[in-house]
Amino acid sequence: MNNRRKRRNKKIMIGVIVGVIFLSVIGFFVGRKQSRLEKTLSNSISMIEYYIVKKPLSFIGDIFNEYNDLKDVYDEVPDIIEDGKTFKENALIKAQYVANDLHKIVLADDSGIEIDAFGKLPGIYSARFLGKDTPYPIINQAIIDAVEGKERTCRFVCALALCIPGQEPILIQETFEGEINDHIAGVNGFGYDPIFYFPPCQKTSAEMTLEEKNKYSHRAKALKKLYAILKEL
Repeated sequence: MNNRRKRRNKKIMIGVIVGVIFLSVIGFFVGRKQSRLEKTLSNSISMIEYYIVKKPLSFIGDIFNEYNDLKDVYDEVPDIIEDGKTFKENALIKAQYVANDLHKIVLADDSGIEIDAFGKLPGIYSARFLGKDTPYPIINQAIIDAVEGKERTCRFVCALALCIPGQEPILIQETFEGEINDHIAGVNGFGYDPIFYFPPCQKTSAEMTLEEKNKYSHRAKALKKLYAILKEL
């Protein structure tokens, strides 16, 4: 049990550290033109996980410029049970837990892939599909083999939950629609990217450029929507 918790905590910490780098990049460009933001959103991460805002929500520039991550406020990263039935529910569980505990503004995400031939699985179980320690090349090839002769449509899903003390949570969900490719292709990604084929670009997500991902991906669209909402607060 201790080893399992350590592995989970390590995974969360990686997401936290990378997420802070990602969101600090967004913060630098907050308040500039939307077209500039579209070109600078990073999508080379597997999760945002947690982002804790230091200041009260006063104006858009504060949101992504002043932050802590979990290692700055917890001696031991909390083992939050994600028992929701949807991406939004799991994102909200994570954000509310930390926001209620710290009385801070917290952004959390939950994301994964839905494959229509599998009844939209793995969905919220994407991170542990076929076993959490199974290498993605093995998982991806198994998916390719399983959908042969079947419907290939699929989508990446990203749900964001922003919890602001004293206010209703902001929940956002966006998708990135595509198909399961007939072979593994590309190195510019992680997880399911090498088998996620995006017809408009005629390539897999792992073959897409950063500019293309910033235009079409589920995370980019979710963060742009959050950016638009926060501008109105």
